[in-house]
Amino acid sequence: MADSVAPVIRPGRLAVVVALLVASPAEAKTTTHTWRVGPVDMRGYATEQALQDTRAPRMSGYLTAMHARIVDAAGRPVPQERVMLHHVFFVNHGRFRGDRRAGDCRSRNAETFYGTGEEDQAIELPPGYGYRLRKADRWRVGWMFMNHRHARERVYLQYTVTVTDEPRTPVTPYWISVSCKDGKIYSIPGDGGVHELSRTWTVPRSGRIVVGAA
Repeated sequence: MADSVAPVIRPGRLAVVVALLVASPAEAKTTTHTWRVGPVDMRGYATEQALQDTRAPRMSGYLTAMHARIVDAAGRPVPQERVMLHHVFFVNHGRFRGDRRAGDCRSRNAETFYGTGEEDQAIELPPGYGYRLRKADRWRVGWMFMNHRHARERVYLQYTVTVTDEPRTPVTPYWISVSCKDGKIYSIPGDGGVHELSRTWTVPRSGRIVVGAA
C-alpha cells in the first residue's frame, strides 16, 4: 500500500488572499517546469533505488500541480510492464517542521509534500490553493524502479511542476503511512489467510481537508 499526502488548509487566510487577488491580478505569473533525474541504467529484472538531491523551482510562490513518471531518453512514458515506478516521494528540506505534525510516525526535519507509485497520482490543487514555495527551498527525491523484463533498460524519472506567484491559500501536507517501521515495510504472513493491520492518526490541527490528488 502506498503512502499518501493529505493537504490540510490553514484556517483564517482566505480573506487576506481575496484582498491580494483584487489588488494586483495583472501581475500574477504561472509557469510549468519539467525536469529529470537520471539516467538510471537497469539490468534485467533489477530493482534500483536512491535518495538524492533534485532540482526545485527556486522561486517564491505556490505549487499548484505536480506529476512524476518514468520516461525514456526521448521523453516517452515507459509502460509499467517494462519498468515500474514502485514509489517516489519528494521532500522539501527548506521547510523545517521538527515535530510530529509533519506525519504520523516520528519527528521530521523536513516536509514530504508529494508522492506516488504505480497508482500514477498527481497533485492538482483546487483553484485558490497552493503549496507554499520559497526561493531557498532544497528538494530531495526518493525513488524505487523495478525492471520487469530480461532486457537492460535506461530510464529517467521525469517530473513536471506548475507554480504561480499569485497569492493562494496555503496548504500543509501530512505524510501518512501504513507502517512506521524502517523503510515503511508492511509484511504479510505467507499462510494464505487474511491479515489486517490498522492504525489511528489524529490530525494535529483544525482546518479544511483539500483533495489535491488526481
